[in-house]
Amino acid sequence: MKIKSSFIVLVLFVSFVKLSAQVKVVPFCPSKKISVYTGKMEKKYHLFPEYHEIVSAELHQQADSTYLIEIIYKDKGKFYMVNQSVSDSILEIYREKIKRGNVNVSIDTTYQDINARLRFNLGGATYSFLGYSWMMPVMLNIKDPKVFVGMGLVSSSVGFFIPMVLTKNVTPSEAVLKNYGQFKGFGDGLLFYSLLDIDFEYTNRAFLSSLSFSVVEGTAGYFLGRFGNFSYLNALTTRNYSFYGYYWGGTLGSFFSSDDLSGVRIPMLLSNFAGGVGGYYLSKNFNFTRGDNRIVFGTTLLGASWATAISLFNNFNDDYVVKPSYFIASTAGIGVGTLLGIKHNITATQSVIVNLSSVGAGLIAGGIAGIATDESMGFLVGSAIGTATFIGIYSYTLKKQSVQISLNNRFDNFNFSVNPAVYFMKKNNFIDIAGMNNPLSYNPLFTLSYKF
Repeated sequence: MKIKSSFIVLVLFVSFVKLSAQVKVVPFCPSKKISVYTGKMEKKYHLFPEYHEIVSAELHQQADSTYLIEIIYKDKGKFYMVNQSVSDSILEIYREKIKRGNVNVSIDTTYQDINARLRFNLGGATYSFLGYSWMMPVMLNIKDPKVFVGMGLVSSSVGFFIPMVLTKNVTPSEAVLKNYGQFKGFGDGLLFYSLLDIDFEYTNRAFLSSLSFSVVEGTAGYFLGRFGNFSYLNALTTRNYSFYGYYWGGTLGSFFSSDDLSGVRIPMLLSNFAGGVGGYYLSKNFNFTRGDNRIVFGTTLLGASWATAISLFNNFNDDYVVKPSYFIASTAGIGVGTLLGIKHNITATQSVIVNLSSVGAGLIAGGIAGIATDESMGFLVGSAIGTATFIGIYSYTLKKQSVQISLNNRFDNFNFSVNPAVYFMKKNNFIDIAGMNNPLSYNPLFTLSYKF
């Protein structure tokens, strides 16, 4: 009898532990009485822009009080399911977005992000100290070292302190576009001044142009992010493609011009603007994730590596080889990465693994080949191994992603459970002792189900 009672107690204990450890489904937004987030809601609130077509999103609270969102989405006629961990703060942002009911406004444009404000201020401080601190004294032609240092400290401090004081609620898109505008302005100012002064030299007026463009473009970037309906991904993709535009415009201008400096000025200015517009279009019309943005950087880097390898074989002496190589490589690198991002979607972590694996393998192989032969062969071998590694890891990532989704879809639809505690409780009249509020008293003895 003691053995039987002990066994019953053990079964009860295990059943209690099993039930208490189960994931609990909670309402997605209790204040709006929303149990499950639907695809129709996604079209209004845009909480998950990284997924192509949301079918549903269900919120699960785990045993350790953390949250998991089970997202089912559709892409190219197929259904996929992913589990996304979410913190309390992000969940509150989602719920705040739904409560506010703003249409066509992305989540990160309606809620203050402390990390975004930190990036906003750090970016301003960095560019102020690295740029304004010496440009202002040089522009004013200050010769006294003590006055030079003092003016540099004042101008650099003002450069980030005023924006910090004037702004309170900063979103990630505002931080990205402001910092990029402030950085890009340095180069735009010098390029613009060089168009006015054909015999370009780094004079006081050139620094005035550079500093002025930095301030104006940084301010414009902030207001663009604030009032331009930019999500974080919109801003990120716009920034990246604007930067790629500089590179592509430089190779284009160099390819069609005999004078490297004068031929690249206008193409670089125009193509960086066109690149930003193109990036914005991509992020608005395609499921272009952070990972896809990083993949474009990886393919662009590989293209530049191939162009450098080809040019080294000619010692950079033959313009008929060097210039076309860089132009073709830049076009191919940016183009291939963009096509991959449009066709496939990978996470930010996966993209880091792909890029680092490619760079690491290329550097190791290139270094060994360079030691054994020469630098031109080292670059060639490194580019070949880096490209092969990129293709292999990227393909493996897509295959693994597909297999994981297939397994999730297969097994998450199947549910099987046995609750033997119910049998022993009813047989031994434990129901009255436990009380009807005990979940063991109303759970079925046996459950088997499959969702089709």
